[in-house]
Order: sequence, then C-alpha cells, then structure tokens
Amino acid sequence: MVIKKNGREKWPTILIVLVSAALIITVVSFSLFHDSSPCEAVTGKPNGARDYKPDGGTLYKIGIGIGDITGPAGETNMMCYANPSQMTEGIHFRLYSRAYIVADHDDDNHRFVFINADIGMGAQIIRLKLIERLEALYPGMYTDQNVAFSGQHTHSGPGGYQQYLLYDVTSLGFVESSFLAILDGIEQSVIRAHNNLQPGYVYSNSGELVDPTGQDVHWANRNRSPYAYDNNPQEERDKYDYDVDKTMTLLKFVAQDGQDMGALSWFAVHPTSMNNTNHLISGDNKGYAAYLMEQHFNNGARPGKGSFIAAFAQSNNGDVSPNTEDPHCLYGGGECEYETSRCPGSDVCVSFGPGEDMYESTKIIGRRQFEKAMELYENAMTPLSGKIDFRHQYVDMSSYHVTQPDGSSVTTCKPALGYSFAAGCTDGPGALNFTQGDTTGDPFWDSVIDTVKPPTEELESCHSPKPIFLATGETNNTWDWHPTIVDTQILTIGHFVILAVPGEFSTMAGRRIRDSVKEVFVNNGFDAAGTEVVLAGLCNLYTHYIVTYEEYQVQRYEGASTIYGPYTLQAHQQQFGVLAEAIATGQTLDPGPRPPNFYDDGVVRGLTFPVFVDDLPDGMAFGDVVDDALPSYQWGDFVNVTFQAGNPRNDLKLEGTFLEIQRVNDPSNWETVYTDADWCTRFHWISTSRRLVNETLQALMDFIDDLPPFVPLPPLPSLPTSLPALPIPDNATLGNSNSSRQIGIPGTGESVAEILWEIPDGTVEGKYRVCHYGNGIASLTDRELVTYTGCSSTFDVIGRQDTTTFPSIVTETNATTIPMFDLYALLLALLISLAMTFTRNA
Repeated sequence: MVIKKNGREKWPTILIVLVSAALIITVVSFSLFHDSSPCEAVTGKPNGARDYKPDGGTLYKIGIGIGDITGPAGETNMMCYANPSQMTEGIHFRLYSRAYIVADHDDDNHRFVFINADIGMGAQIIRLKLIERLEALYPGMYTDQNVAFSGQHTHSGPGGYQQYLLYDVTSLGFVESSFLAILDGIEQSVIRAHNNLQPGYVYSNSGELVDPTGQDVHWANRNRSPYAYDNNPQEERDKYDYDVDKTMTLLKFVAQDGQDMGALSWFAVHPTSMNNTNHLISGDNKGYAAYLMEQHFNNGARPGKGSFIAAFAQSNNGDVSPNTEDPHCLYGGGECEYETSRCPGSDVCVSFGPGEDMYESTKIIGRRQFEKAMELYENAMTPLSGKIDFRHQYVDMSSYHVTQPDGSSVTTCKPALGYSFAAGCTDGPGALNFTQGDTTGDPFWDSVIDTVKPPTEELESCHSPKPIFLATGETNNTWDWHPTIVDTQILTIGHFVILAVPGEFSTMAGRRIRDSVKEVFVNNGFDAAGTEVVLAGLCNLYTHYIVTYEEYQVQRYEGASTIYGPYTLQAHQQQFGVLAEAIATGQTLDPGPRPPNFYDDGVVRGLTFPVFVDDLPDGMAFGDVVDDALPSYQWGDFVNVTFQAGNPRNDLKLEGTFLEIQRVNDPSNWETVYTDADWCTRFHWISTSRRLVNETLQALMDFIDDLPPFVPLPPLPSLPTSLPALPIPDNATLGNSNSSRQIGIPGTGESVAEILWEIPDGTVEGKYRVCHYGNGIASLTDRELVTYTGCSSTFDVIGRQDTTTFPSIVTETNATTIPMFDLYALLLALLISLAMTFTRNA
C-alpha cells in the first residue's frame, strides 16, 4: 500500500483495508505453528582422556564446534507460537549452534556437517547463505550435498529469519538482525568444528526414555492429537507400546586418544515447556538438557566455551508435547472434547506440566532428556564402521508424482493451510472460533476468505477433505508465502542413517518413513540388523507438518498444517527412498530445481523499527542502579537488581553477555561466576516509556533531512497532519507484553534492565555483586552508541539459615493468554508503518 502524494488515496479507505488485514493476520498469528536448584553443579568425570578400546570401529576425522546465535533480546517477535504479543524482553539463557563434522580418515574431503541450532526450525535462506560463506572459506568442501541444518524447535527464540512470507507475518516481515545473528553464529560453529578436526571414533546407542518406576506413562512426552493417531490402522498401532516414540538415539564422539568430544542425540518432543506468555529468550527443555550435559563434562567452563559439546536434536515431534498433564479447559477447568479439543464458550483447551510453572516444567523435561543421554553415552561401547556418504536433492513438492502400491499415480498439491491450522493445539491454542477437526469450513470465514483470495476448485479437490483457509500456493506475489522447492537429504556413517527431513513428522509418519527407507537400504545390500535409521526433524527449511494419510482425514491441527495435501507423507517416503537407493548403489543424482534466494533478490522486507534513541530520566546515566541489591541473601533467594538501560538491540552481545554475577577474591579481583548463558540468571529488559507517534515521526523526518546526501533513501510519503483517531484500549501497546504496556514507537523511550539471580544451593559463601553491560543511543541527532557498565553494591551470600526468600518481581504462571487487544496493537503498528519506508531492517 502506497499513500499517494496527490492525496487521492484516502485515510478512511486505508483504514478499512488495514482493519481487514489485521483481522486475518491476527487469526494467522495465533495459529502459525504450533529436584535441586536450577544452576546446581552436575558432578561427573572431568573432561580428560578415558581408556576407550574400540573393537572393530572405523577411525574417522571428527570436528565439533559451537557458536552463539542469540538474536535481538528486545522488541522482536518470537518464532513458532506466532503470537503478536510475544515479543522478546531479555534472556533466560543463550541460544547456540552446534556443528558436527565427520569425515573419512583417509579422504577428509569426503565429509558431512550436521548442525543443530537452538532455533525454531531450519531456514532455507540461512542454509543457502551459509553454504555460500563456507564455499568462500573452503572451496568445494561444504556444499548442498553434505551440509544439514536442523532447528531443535524452541518456541522462545527471536523470529523473522525465514525467506517465505507466512513465517514472518507476526514479526511484521524479515528481521535482519535476527537472521544475521543466526547465520553468523552457525558459521562460527562450523569454522570451529573444521579447525578442530582430529582422528576419532563414533559410537551409537539407543534406549527408551520412560519412567523407571513405570507409574507415569507419559514421563517426558505425550501425544497431543491422540484422536488423529487413533485413526491409523489398528494392526499398525498394535505394533507399538506407545502413541509417541519413546526412543532416544545418541551418537558419542571420542578422540583417538580417549578424549570425550561430544554427543548428538535425537528425541521426539516439542520444546514448548516455555509457553506463549514467556518473553525471555530460551532454549527450552532441549537447550537446558544441552546446558546440563556440557556442564557435566566441561569442568567449570562457561556455557558455550567448553570443549565438550552436546546437542539435543529434534525427531518426529509433530504430535508430541512435553506438557504431560491431561488437557483441560483453561478457565472452566473441565475436560476438553476429545475429537476437536473444544471447550464451552470462549474457553480454550490447554495442557501444562509436569511442573508447577513453565520454568519448572522446562527443567524437569530437560533433565530427563539429559539423564537418559548420559546413560546412553556411558554405555555406548560399540563404534560405528563404514564410509561416510550423503545425498541431497531439491524437489518440487507442490506437484510430486507418487506411485501407489497398486501402480496408480497421485500427486501432491500446491501449498495450502486448513481451517484447523487456525485453531492451534493444546500447546498453544488459536484465536476466535476455530476448532481442530474441521473438515467442512465455516460460512463466515468462507466469505471473508473469498473476498481476499478464494482457492481454486482444483486446489480444493487436491487438498480434500481439508477446507482451505489460506491458499498460499496460489498467491501471485513476488514474495512466496510458502516453499515449493524443498530440500531432501540423507547422511550416513556406515550403516547409521540420518534422514534430514524438512518439517514436523507425526509419530506414525516418522515410523513409516524410517521403516520404508530402511527397507530400501536392506534391499540394496545393507545388513538388516546393523542398519539404524534416525529421523532428524525440521532440517534445512520448514514445510510445517507431515502426517499419515489416515491422520490427514480427521484434520486436526497437524493435518490441517500438512501443506502439500493428503499424499505428502507418501511423497517423502518415495523421495527419501530415491536418496537411499542412490547411496546404497553409488548413484549420482541430479541436484534438482534450484530454490529462490529472496534475500539476494531483495524480495524480503521488514517493518521492524530501528532503535532511534534511548531516552534517560533527568539526572540518570546508562548503567546507573535504579534498585540495588540487599545487604545479604541465602541460598535459594532471588537477587534482584535494576539498572538504567539502553535497548538490547543496540548490541546483541554475541559471544558476550548482558550480565555477570561476580564474586570477590580480594578487594581488587572480581571473578565471574555466572552470565546470561546460565540457567539461574535472567536478564529482563523493560521498556518504561516510549515517544509518541507524531513526536517520533517528526524527529525522524528532521533526522533524515540532516543526513549526508550520499545516504540513498527514497522519499518519504506525504503524511496527514495527524493520524486518525483509533479506539485503542488503555493496555494496548506495540509489541505488547506482560511487563511493558507503552503506547508509542518501539526503539524509543526509557528502559531498565532487571537482573535476577536465583542463588543455587551450595554456592560458595562470600561477597558478590551484579553487573550489567549494555549500549545506548543517547541522542537521535548524533546517533553515537555509548558502551556502559553498571554494578550493584556488594552483598553477602550465606548458606540457608531459614525459609525466608526474596521472590522475583517477574511472576510467570502456566497460563496461556490470548489478549484481544493485540488486534488493536497490530493495527496501530501497521498504521505507523505507513509512515516508514518499507525497507530491510538495519
């Protein structure tokens, strides 16, 4: 939409269009995806050489590396829940990329790299740009064929890094700072792995992650769509003890000299222990499991700095939740309807647990994965043997021809999402009157969709029985809403097979493709008993969900989000069978159709405001203490210190920290004990005020007028003297959250940083302080970035004396909120965005 300078484009018309757009975007937004103290020491063997005696294993070259990928910790929409109000407001603990290179010992050019990143999912544009960078560094060594990139699927990381429009809707488009943080950190992890290559052995082990007492059938995961699962054939379900996969598969990497190098495991569970009321960046349960395992081996090294690296990767998690309590109606408390997860009236169906709040649930599910991984690691004694191999091929998944067992042929469809996609699921319910299991549509929403972009009869027929809510594959925009060219890839270490699949497979869909691919390998000479197939989910790009044909028929959330139609799973089984046969027989495959690169083509755009200015209260400077520490604390207490702050988007502190907990060794020597990468700390950034719309727009125009002439900027559109009046509720905000309810422009105004430290039991008694590190822009005119440090007063930490504690002012519950004023906030953001040039984010 362009505001014409001659004034013929009227504000009332614009407002009507924006209201309609905001309504649809809001619906899409809510549906897009769907012990001991926290920092206790995890005691174990020091990270030294051990006496491994491999029996018959192949000696490989192994390199493992880690890189910080923590994106903007303020005013950025989080990926996966797609809730417009879930904006980043700080860091619970940092996100990392972990890269694993395995090469043939005698030909280390024959290698692959598997990357597991603490983000929502793999992103095609990040992979394309990563391979481009690696080609410049190591020509011919890392290519489309041998680079696999998986996201562990945390729902608490910054979004806006995908090249397809639908995934960037709630972040108001592409967010360059988020994209570059991930790309830069992944590149660093691969470089470090490459530089760390050394001879070593790879061991594998598998086992079930279940309650050792047998009392809790769910324990670490449960099926969130059992009605769809039950639609699979009875004889197929009878082959399995559970309606989710309980098996964890682990690779153990050991240097030739016996040094423990790292671990890479796969287990199917959503990282949605942190729910959509959370605003702190977090690796969720899988990130916490990695934190614990690395702490175990790295003998006191800071997170992200140790030599032992552990990744907890995703598998067939499509219908698998960590929230192990029974689903219930959030407000009424009754049971949800089994087939549709419907609740009476406007109530919503949710599931929580096993903890009392999201932090405890994250810790429990993460620790259970860690403990199982440690058991598998210590008992993995048989090394893998055989050559390294890999195949990758791009395919057009919008028209893939599938040969059925009877010889007939069916095809996949252009991408589209069903009505139940808008309903969400028990991990994150959607908005308005959508329900799961909808196979008929709704007259009201049918009429709304028909005014925007009705699906063709051909598309409706192809996707049947899915009633189409968004015909994303039939849009005629230059910026595609969904991918059509899809990555498919297999990596092998001998007869250990990794399926790098491009989405979220349901439990039964994952079982079927593992079985069918293994059958291809066995039929082409692989040993049946010695061949193990693991499914690595959300690799290379994101194509939503892949369910079985039978599950698709009932159109729960996962089925409605299977974007290529009812034969999507069969297409993947056939295509991965092609890759498997090529590896087993030594064939070379055509690379397939090249996907678009919307980043280099200048297609991706974003509306995220840059940081204009960090205002300061009179008499205050950046880093000044607003609320100081108390004189003393006990184990288990929360230390809570607040500083005058700058916007964390000014400097992401990659490989650094926004906070340190320091202990004094002598009057002039402070030792860092914890940073913002640790579980027991929280960096909470709070916007306390924002400049008003007209004030900031005028300041922006004055600033642009003063820019040097060599800065290329298109002309700003002419604006009315005042914006039209809007019925904005008192608690509405741009990028609203649980803690900052400010009307005004993001990237302006005053803010504070609240640093919290939950003192672990066993903490060394002594004198401590809390320090905050940041950057601020004190003036809109000179744009000088000020680096600052602030530290609290010194306080004492003593052992537990009584039960008195000092709780955090940040209160989090298991409640999932759906604030209706988000619609107004989003509408206001869109109106303001008309005054800005629609360009790529700084």
